[in-house]
Amino acid sequence: MEEVIEYIRYNNLGFLEENRSFKEITTLKVGGKIRLIYYPNSIENFLKFYNFYKKYTWPLLVIGNGSNILASDNEYYGVVVSFKKLSCLFYQINKSFYVFPQCKVSYFAKKIIPLGFCDIEYFAGIPGTIGGLVAMNAGCFGKEIGTYVKEIIALDKTGEIKIFTHDELDFSYRHSFIQDNLIVLVVKMEFPENSDIQKTIQNYQYLQNKRRIAQPINMISAGCAFANPKGYKAWEVIDKLGYRGKVWGGAKVSDKHCNFLVNCGGAKADDFYQLIASIKSDALKKMQIILKNELILINFQ
Repeated sequence: MEEVIEYIRYNNLGFLEENRSFKEITTLKVGGKIRLIYYPNSIENFLKFYNFYKKYTWPLLVIGNGSNILASDNEYYGVVVSFKKLSCLFYQINKSFYVFPQCKVSYFAKKIIPLGFCDIEYFAGIPGTIGGLVAMNAGCFGKEIGTYVKEIIALDKTGEIKIFTHDELDFSYRHSFIQDNLIVLVVKMEFPENSDIQKTIQNYQYLQNKRRIAQPINMISAGCAFANPKGYKAWEVIDKLGYRGKVWGGAKVSDKHCNFLVNCGGAKADDFYQLIASIKSDALKKMQIILKNELILINFQ
């Protein structure tokens, strides 16, 4: 790893932090130490780093805001890459937006709604970045972010930069081809226009208030824990199984919204892992329902 550190520093490829933890960089506030966090100072320099790093066998993880990650308590011996220190967030050409992966969707929404674009307000309450939302095809209030993606520029596993069209990204419920295959560099997006900007703002405010009422947004969490199984709402399944308010160590099923797991303080990653495993096991045994994780599990054996 010292060779990697020296390469980044010698070539001025960005910023480094050593021996921090997932507890410090994820919204769930749990997780073990990280050997190295790398913040590229440009996409070009990230590509230089990637081509150098790929000869090693250490793992590599690219994260956004850390808002849907559950990392284990074990030390992560690879490199975590965060684009959050890149200065350019998005730019507009005609009616298309070219969005960099580290751009928070809340920021993006507040910038383009006054320009006369709509539908982005449905996603504005998600505490994540565009790269992460597009990769998992995040959805809210009946909308999915993948609908608005025209193409992406991405890095594949071989280190080759390619352009992928909407159809090639294979968007479906909480899924896209991006997952496990690509590192997003730029997302081209287009949204409907609405000349009544005030109406879009009112809808934005309505949706934000609806989220405040229904979700534990003031508590430490990582968003929804499970995707909705076919024919059910995940929160309904969890509620019927009697898990509302259930505590496991420092982890708890939210009383407000059963599909949110919250950190009551001092939780360990294993508390959440065991609680998730228990819910999934009971859903299968008692209701014959397979619950799939919406959280991304990192560094578990």
